[in-house]
Amino acid sequence: MKWDKAYHYKGYKIEKDFDENGRMTLWTARPQEEFRMKRHELEKQKIVRVWHGNECFCSECTYTEQDHEHNSKIDSKIRSLILTNKVNSITCNTMKECKAEIDSLEK
Repeated sequence: MKWDKAYHYKGYKIEKDFDENGRMTLWTARPQEEFRMKRHELEKQKIVRVWHGNECFCSECTYTEQDHEHNSKIDSKIRSLILTNKVNSITCNTMKECKAEIDSLEK
Protein backbone atom coordinates (compact mmCIF):
# COMPACT_ATOMS: atom_id res chain seq x y z
CA MET A 1 0.00 0.00 0.00
CA LYS A 2 1.38 3.40 -0.95
CA TRP A 3 1.06 6.07 1.74
CA ASP A 4 0.20 9.56 0.66
CA LYS A 5 2.51 12.44 1.33
CA ALA A 6 1.86 14.94 4.13
CA TYR A 7 1.84 18.60 3.20
CA HIS A 8 2.74 21.48 5.49
CA TYR A 9 0.95 24.83 5.31
CA LYS A 10 1.22 27.70 7.82
CA GLY A 11 1.98 25.46 10.81
CA TYR A 12 -0.58 22.81 9.84
CA LYS A 13 0.06 19.31 8.56
CA ILE A 14 -2.39 18.35 5.79
CA GLU A 15 -2.92 14.66 4.98
CA LYS A 16 -5.40 12.44 3.17
CA ASP A 17 -7.93 10.97 5.58
CA PHE A 18 -10.63 8.30 5.62
CA ASP A 19 -14.32 9.12 5.25
CA GLU A 20 -17.13 7.26 7.02
CA ASN A 21 -17.07 4.55 4.32
CA GLY A 22 -13.37 3.80 4.80
CA ARG A 23 -12.19 5.47 1.59
CA MET A 24 -9.45 8.08 1.52
CA THR A 25 -11.47 10.92 0.06
CA LEU A 26 -11.09 13.60 2.74
CA TRP A 27 -8.25 15.93 3.74
CA THR A 28 -7.42 16.70 7.37
CA ALA A 29 -5.28 19.58 8.59
CA ARG A 30 -3.88 19.49 12.14
CA PRO A 31 -1.86 22.20 13.91
CA GLN A 32 1.71 20.90 14.24
CA GLU A 33 4.42 23.31 15.43
CA GLU A 34 2.62 24.64 18.49
CA PHE A 35 1.43 21.14 19.42
CA ARG A 36 4.91 19.66 19.11
CA MET A 37 6.53 22.41 21.21
CA LYS A 38 3.90 22.21 23.99
CA ARG A 39 4.12 18.42 24.14
CA HIS A 40 7.92 18.54 24.29
CA GLU A 41 7.79 21.03 27.17
CA LEU A 42 5.36 18.79 29.07
CA GLU A 43 7.50 15.69 28.47
CA LYS A 44 10.53 17.51 29.88
CA GLN A 45 8.61 18.11 33.14
CA LYS A 46 8.18 14.39 33.82
CA ILE A 47 10.29 12.77 36.51
CA VAL A 48 12.51 10.08 34.97
CA ARG A 49 14.59 7.76 37.13
CA VAL A 50 17.58 5.68 36.07
CA TRP A 51 16.87 1.98 35.61
CA HIS A 52 19.26 -0.66 36.91
CA GLY A 53 17.17 -3.69 35.97
CA ASN A 54 14.27 -5.75 37.24
CA GLU A 55 16.10 -7.02 40.32
CA CYS A 56 17.10 -3.56 41.63
CA PHE A 57 15.01 -1.72 44.23
CA CYS A 58 17.43 1.07 45.17
CA SER A 59 16.28 4.61 45.90
CA GLU A 60 17.80 5.86 42.63
CA CYS A 61 15.51 3.85 40.39
CA THR A 62 12.41 3.50 42.60
CA TYR A 63 9.61 5.97 41.95
CA THR A 64 7.87 7.47 44.99
CA GLU A 65 4.13 8.07 45.25
CA GLN A 66 4.80 11.79 44.70
CA ASP A 67 6.71 10.93 41.50
CA HIS A 68 3.79 8.83 40.27
CA GLU A 69 1.29 11.59 41.09
CA HIS A 70 3.41 14.21 39.34
CA ASN A 71 3.88 12.07 36.21
CA SER A 72 0.18 11.23 36.21
CA LYS A 73 -0.71 14.94 36.18
CA ILE A 74 1.71 15.54 33.31
CA ASP A 75 0.26 12.57 31.37
CA SER A 76 -3.22 14.01 31.92
CA LYS A 77 -2.10 17.36 30.48
CA ILE A 78 -0.56 15.58 27.47
CA ARG A 79 -3.80 13.64 26.83
CA SER A 80 -5.73 16.91 27.03
CA LEU A 81 -3.33 18.51 24.56
CA ILE A 82 -3.74 15.60 22.13
CA LEU A 83 -7.53 15.83 22.37
CA THR A 84 -7.41 19.59 21.80
CA ASN A 85 -5.24 19.01 18.74
CA LYS A 86 -7.79 16.56 17.36
CA VAL A 87 -10.67 18.95 18.05
CA ASN A 88 -8.80 21.82 16.35
CA SER A 89 -8.22 19.75 13.22
CA ILE A 90 -9.93 20.77 10.00
CA THR A 91 -11.50 18.16 7.70
CA CYS A 92 -12.55 19.11 4.16
CA ASN A 93 -13.16 17.45 0.82
CA THR A 94 -10.13 19.00 -0.90
CA MET A 95 -6.73 20.33 0.11
CA LYS A 96 -7.68 23.71 -1.33
CA GLU A 97 -10.66 23.91 1.06
CA CYS A 98 -8.37 23.03 3.99
CA LYS A 99 -5.96 25.82 3.04
CA ALA A 100 -8.84 28.31 2.68
CA GLU A 101 -10.13 27.32 6.14
CA ILE A 102 -6.65 27.81 7.65
CA ASP A 103 -6.41 31.21 5.98
CA SER A 104 -9.81 32.22 7.37
CA LEU A 105 -8.72 31.23 10.90
CA GLU A 106 -5.69 33.52 10.70
CA LYS A 107 -7.78 36.61 9.94
